[in-house]
This record gives sequence, structure tokens and C-alpha cells, in this order.
Amino acid sequence: AQGDTCWSDDQLDIATWAGQQPIAAQMGPARQGLVGEFDTPDPAAVARAVRFELFLGFGAEARHLIRAFSPNNPDAALWKSMARILDAEPDPASAFGGMEECPTYAALWAAMAASNTSPRSPMAKAAVLRGFSALPPHLRQLLGPDLADRFLAAGDLPLSTSLLDVMLRSPGVQDPAIILLQSKINRASGKTDTAISKVNDLAKAPGPNAAEALVQLIEEQAPLGHPITFAQVQALEAYLAERRGSGDAQRFERALILAKAASGDFDGALIALDT
Repeated sequence: AQGDTCWSDDQLDIATWAGQQPIAAQMGPARQGLVGEFDTPDPAAVARAVRFELFLGFGAEARHLIRAFSPNNPDAALWKSMARILDAEPDPASAFGGMEECPTYAALWAAMAASNTSPRSPMAKAAVLRGFSALPPHLRQLLGPDLADRFLAAGDLPLSTSLLDVMLRSPGVQDPAIILLQSKINRASGKTDTAISKVNDLAKAPGPNAAEALVQLIEEQAPLGHPITFAQVQALEAYLAERRGSGDAQRFERALILAKAASGDFDGALIALDT
């Protein structure tokens, strides 16, 4: 409505920025010929290399190439914003500002650049889903759980579920982050028993996702009056000690209070609540 122009699908078709050969075989050719005669950067070669790094999900490496060889490329601002999104970094001057309602892949990248918002119009929602489906599988797995989780937090359960369906269609073993997302969506859909079963095994398994899985398990079990074990309380205390001062410490504190109360330690829960 303000006369702004959306980035086109062709400019954002990241799935085409690498070939079909094994990645190891593509790395050398993708980075060849960056500098030509008289040490002048070759714009086409630099664009090929930057896009290849973005395809891999290597945002910092892509920004380094732009800074070193092609800071004035017409697509430099676009590439930099994509790189920051891939690295989950804030972007004060996003190239996708105001493009949340675009009918192109730009709607997807604008949604990923924003925080806790969901596209409003059916056209933009369709564009987000179409753009997400067009991503290569490894980027869907990298970017999808956080994006769908943010849509869920914004109250857009249908769009979050649609993104999850796309992720579940990808071949191979499901990432634990996708299992955690599936549990949240099941809980939001009223399928609490299914949600609990999704995270129960994950909370017991070693690995970086066990802490988040245990918090979700407490959040799902405690309101139902399900018992919480002393071992789970101890594990939460250890996880919280690791997260003091971090952005998610308050959520772990809340889960610990719930866990103590659900395990029968009401005195401990009330003391923790006071602090």
C-alpha cells in the first residue's frame, strides 16, 4: 500500500543455490575465482560463493565474503539479513522490514526476522507456508521449530501445525527440537496425553534437549496432578543452576516451583516462590 517492493521468489530461491553433488565436492568450485585480473573481485563468482554459504546455513561466513569482496552488491543487504536470520542474530536494519504481507518468499523471511508475530492475511500465510516448503530439508529443520514455536506463541495454531506437517514429511530421523514442537502443538490442541508421551523419553535421554524436554514435561504433567519424582526435581535444580542469569532462567524457576509442589515439597515450593 505504501508502494514498497517485495523481494521476488527468484531472489530468495535458496534451494537452488547449490547443486546435487555431495556438499564436500561443491565447496571448492563454489569458492573459486573470487578475484580476477588486477585483484578485482568477480561479482558473479562472489554471488555464487555467498549464496552457497547461505544454502549451507553459514551466515557468518556469508557476511565475511560480502564484507571482503562485494559490499556494494545490489543484493548485499538482502544476503546480510538472510545471514543474520540463519545465525539467529538480531538485525536492526532488516532488508525484510514491512514485507510480512508479501505474496512471495519474502513473507517467510520477514516472519523469521520478526519476533512473536504471525502474518495476518490468508495470502501472506500461504506465502509463508509456500516459502517454507521450498527450503532445502536441512534449513527446514534448522529454522522451522523456532518459527513454528513463535507462531504458536502468537496464537496461530493452524499455521504452526502446517509448518510442523512440512517438517515431519522430511526424510531421516526427526530432530529433537521438532519432537518438542510437536509436543507443544499437541498440548495446544488438547491432546495432553500425546504431548506427554512425546517428551517423556526425550527428557530421560542424555543430550542438550533433555533440559527443555523436562521443563515441558513438568508444564504438561503438573496441571493434571500427575506425580513428579524427586529425581526430576533434582535434575531441574541442576539445569537451573546452569542457567542463572540467562534469558530462560525464569521459565526454569517456574518449572522447578511446579515440580516441587507436584512432588509434595510444598515448603520448598513456597520458599522458591517467595524469591
